Amino acid sequence: MSVYRCPYCSEYVFANAQVCRFCERPLNPLAAIPQAEMETQFNSMYNEVMVLELASKSMVILAAACFFPVGIDFLIEATIAMIVGVPLGAWRVWSGIKKIKADHKEVPELRSRIRKALLIWGIMTAIFIIGMIINFLWFGMRI
Repeated sequence: MSVYRCPYCSEYVFANAQVCRFCERPLNPLAAIPQAEMETQFNSMYNEVMVLELASKSMVILAAACFFPVGIDFLIEATIAMIVGVPLGAWRVWSGIKKIKADHKEVPELRSRIRKALLIWGIMTAIFIIGMIINFLWFGMRI
């Protein structure tokens, strides 16, 4: 069921509600449809940003593991997937946010979270590369 924010009290109500269950003011269900669709799009983008944050944070484990010579083949494949996947996902979400109305009050927070995920991604990518070089020099393993 679609939800949107009540124009009077800003609480979430169902799109087909005739009256706000919080402030008890009358609502127009027909006018709520575009707002509910926008809210659904925003929630989808928000979930994708959460996945990006988790993916960039999981790179910490991959970057730390590159300092050890075990399972190097899997490590390289997983890290390459993350190095490519996180920025592609960020680009997809960023372009999706542009479709959402700019006046949605949580869009700046969403953009900030994408930037934070990309910052973590960049740091972990650099650590991974440094770790692989150290691993190669120290243990003499092929990269």
